[in-house]
Amino acid sequence: MASLRCASLGIPSEYFDLLQLRRLSFKPDFTKIRSQAPKCLKVLGARSLRSKTAGHCSVAVARAAEISETSMSVSCEKDEEEVELEHRNEFLEAFFDRRGEPFEDQGLDTSCVRGIIAAGSVKSGDSVLVGPGCSTLVPELRKQLVNVMVAHWSLEVLANLKEMDDEVRCWQGDLQQLPASTAPFNAVFLGYSLAVCYSPVKLLEAAASRCSPSAKVVISYSQGRDGLTRHRQKYPHILLCDLPEEKDLRSLISTLPLELRSFTNDPNSYLATLEVTSSKKIAMADGDFGVEFPLYATGKVVYGFGRGSKQMGIPTANLNPEDLPQELLALPKGVYYGWAQVRAPGLDTRSHMMVMNIGNRPTFADSGAVTLEVHILHDYESADFYGEEAAIVVLGFIRLEMKFKSLDELVGRILEDIATAKSILSSDEVLQSYQSDPFFAS
Repeated sequence: MASLRCASLGIPSEYFDLLQLRRLSFKPDFTKIRSQAPKCLKVLGARSLRSKTAGHCSVAVARAAEISETSMSVSCEKDEEEVELEHRNEFLEAFFDRRGEPFEDQGLDTSCVRGIIAAGSVKSGDSVLVGPGCSTLVPELRKQLVNVMVAHWSLEVLANLKEMDDEVRCWQGDLQQLPASTAPFNAVFLGYSLAVCYSPVKLLEAAASRCSPSAKVVISYSQGRDGLTRHRQKYPHILLCDLPEEKDLRSLISTLPLELRSFTNDPNSYLATLEVTSSKKIAMADGDFGVEFPLYATGKVVYGFGRGSKQMGIPTANLNPEDLPQELLALPKGVYYGWAQVRAPGLDTRSHMMVMNIGNRPTFADSGAVTLEVHILHDYESADFYGEEAAIVVLGFIRLEMKFKSLDELVGRILEDIATAKSILSSDEVLQSYQSDPFFAS
């Protein structure tokens, strides 16, 4: 059997330098295998690693190298919601391991498959995330030379996909727990996932946060909304709700950086396409009003926690929240892009591209009050401009705030955010024009 990779085990890759897989052609003693696995496997929530193939059972046994310590303090405590999600995942894993994909139409014709893929605006070389109920899309996506990652609760389902194509990356578990290091994606195919999760809003938020700007999030079910409702009558413990009507879907995304681009709901097809928005407008947390970009602000550079330069190699300027307008502080927590200027004697006072994070630093144990950090994409002769004034123009949104499992994962995603900001600001003449905005001359 094609070997299952680290991602399919539900283990963040940064914790492991070596992954060894052994295939057993007999029914294994799972108690013995669990005892052989390192304790950190159990702490990370890895479940019994198995998949039936041709009447046999393959078992993945992971050996972990030493985990290198860092000076950072990562928050590892699980809240009640995370524990509840893990219990739900274990329940779904057991169900789908026994039954495969009972809700997916395995006989879906090629034209329907291509129609769903077209809704995601996928092209050769793109990276896409495929959720439950969409495994029939994988062969066609691979034909189109698309990089595919599949997220599913069942190791059985993932093993079958790996058997067909070992280049398909896999993640066992809930899409909401997918490591941020796997992103960003150009499209996410959710299938019927909204009907299975406890919170459709949080699932859509997780999907959007793992996407690049303008990416598509596709919700689909080939048997139509009513078809899934019939399955729900038989399996109400699995399918917790119906797929949303158009007005309900608009309500679900009202607080998220998503816009509904198309919606089809007929007896033979349910297909909704959402687009991740990066600029123009983003909804506020209460959903009652929005903020129009650009946003202008000035503030004093104050001391932060010193992680940007010392631990991550990505220096940031922390702006004093007391100096900033409320409309900026009230933005949804996440990452934004724009232009920034440091107004200090002897420094380059031109405006430069910037990436801004506003949030509570959820990755670190000392997270708390809202902070606003700006990384300016310019090498200053002196990085010491504490107490000086900085001016920023915020032009758009990249992603929502995320919690990372390690410092390396956080740094990797920040570098992707920087690349995204460069790409957007360099390719749009209107956005480029803000570099010479009169605001920076004041």
